[in-house]
Amino acid sequence: MRIAFWGTSSFVGSVRNAEILEELVRAGIRPAVAITTSPRESGSPESPVKTAADALGIPTLEPASLKDFAGELTRRDIELSIVASYGKILPRDVLSVPRFGSLNIHPSLLPRWRGPTPIQATILEGDAETGVTIIAMDEKMDHGPVIASAEFPGRLLSADNGLGKIQNAKITAPELASKLAVMGARLLCNTLPDWIAGRIQPKTQDERMATYSKMLRKEDGRIEWQSLAASIERMVRAYTPWPGTYTFWQKSGKPLRLHIEAADVADDATAALRPGVVAGRGGELLVGTSEGVLRIRRLKLEGGSSQDSPEFLRGHPGINGATLNEHL
Repeated sequence: MRIAFWGTSSFVGSVRNAEILEELVRAGIRPAVAITTSPRESGSPESPVKTAADALGIPTLEPASLKDFAGELTRRDIELSIVASYGKILPRDVLSVPRFGSLNIHPSLLPRWRGPTPIQATILEGDAETGVTIIAMDEKMDHGPVIASAEFPGRLLSADNGLGKIQNAKITAPELASKLAVMGARLLCNTLPDWIAGRIQPKTQDERMATYSKMLRKEDGRIEWQSLAASIERMVRAYTPWPGTYTFWQKSGKPLRLHIEAADVADDATAALRPGVVAGRGGELLVGTSEGVLRIRRLKLEGGSSQDSPEFLRGHPGINGATLNEHL
C-alpha cells in the first residue's frame, strides 16, 4: 500500500510525529512519502519529520501550498494518508484522493482537547485520564469520526487502586508526549488491517463533550501567585519546555525573571505563606499561594544557569523574605 505520512510540528503540545514515523517503519509500515512544511514557510528549524524521513530513506515533499496538491497525491498513487500534527487543515480535494481515507493520530481522548496543545491542556487541567485517538479526517479540526482509541495506562493523578499509589502523577509534557507517540503508532498498526478490510464502523464524536486547547503564548507561562499551589505545580509540568513557567524577583530594585523548572506542593501545613512570599527553610525554597505552598525544586535566574534550590539559596540568600512579582 502506498502511504503518505504528514507531519511538521515538533511542538511538545502536539503528538511526537517523528517518533510515530519511526515506530511505523519498525512495524513494517513504510510510507512512500513524508509530507512536511519547509523551514522557510514555518519560520522554524527543519521539521523532525523530515529529519527522521531522511534518516530512514523516505522521500519528502515540502509543499508551499496545498492548493492543487491533490494532483501530486494522485500522481504518486497514494492510497492512505496518515496525519500527525501537520499544522494545517487538509482541504477536501486532498482528503478525497486516498481510497482508504486520511487518518489522524491525536494525543487525547477525543472529543476532549481538540486543538493544538492537548497534552498541555491535559496536565494543566489536572485530568486523571488521557490517551490517543485515531479519527477519519474531515475538513474540521479534530472533528472526524473515531475509528480507534486507547487509554493511557494508569491515571495521571495519584490514586489508590488497591495496589498503592500510581507513580505517573508528576509526568511532564515531554514525557507524556513521547509515551502517547508510541501508543498512537502501535494503535494505528493494530487498527490498519481492520480499517483496510472495512471491518470498522467509525463512530461520530459527541459534540456536547468537546473541549478545546489553545495555542500558547510566552506570556501564558507567567505565574500568578494568587492561584492554588496545585494549579501552579501542574502549570510547571505542562509548560515544560515551552513556554516555560516564570515569575519576577525584584533584586536591588531590578526585576529579574526567574524560570521555575521543577516544583511540587509542600505537604507541611505549618509552612503557610502569603501569596508570592518566599521562605528559604532548611535548603528548601518555598513560595506562598492563595491555597497551599509551592516548593521549588529547580530554577534558573535570568542570565544564569539551572540550579537546584539549595544551590540557588546559597548563591542568592537575599531572596528569602522577598515577594515575587512585586511592583510589576
